[in-house]
Amino acid sequence: MLKAVIFDFDGTILDTESPTFEAWQRLYEAHGHVLTFDEYSAAIGADYNAFDPRRTLEQRCGRQLDWERLDAERRSGCLEVICGQPPLPGICRLLEEAHHLRLRCAIASSSPSDWVRGHLDRVGLLKHFDFISCAENGCPPKPSPEVYLRALRGLGVTAGEALAIEDSPNGVLATQRAGIHCVIVPNQLTRMMRFPPEVEMLASLDEFSLRDFESC
Repeated sequence: MLKAVIFDFDGTILDTESPTFEAWQRLYEAHGHVLTFDEYSAAIGADYNAFDPRRTLEQRCGRQLDWERLDAERRSGCLEVICGQPPLPGICRLLEEAHHLRLRCAIASSSPSDWVRGHLDRVGLLKHFDFISCAENGCPPKPSPEVYLRALRGLGVTAGEALAIEDSPNGVLATQRAGIHCVIVPNQLTRMMRFPPEVEMLASLDEFSLRDFESC
């Protein structure tokens, strides 16, 4: 029986991934180089250990760069776009449905908790979550299952009693390793990526109801 829903954050609740990638592209272009989606995609749903855009740009430029200044400019422009966005379609309705069904909700994210909590608070959704599990304080990012395993422990449920909502292949792999059934809702960026053929994929959460899984 379904008792909990665990949401990815970046690209699932807010489209933070497209503005972040576009900000990196602009930075590369300003230095006379091109950042392709294929190379950057390794970092989506994970972290910059899989693909480090700073190190890669320095290698292409052949010199060290002033990252304190460049990161400040990049993040400022990126945050301006993100802070103007509402939650992605279907998220608010799905959280209300979870509340009515008495399902506990959590976040499992590769981002730090201050990033996740700050944006959830800004859009008025923080109150909906019983637990937030992030890749920090020794917890590895996806595709490691640890952020999901921590969410299960925090909610007090088993993998078989939870449903995960994800948007990236790295996220899907993390749910599979944690043994949690996963529904995929790719955003405009991640829909260009390759997903395992056996996963359930939706165009939008607008077409999804938790009642379909309530007694699974």
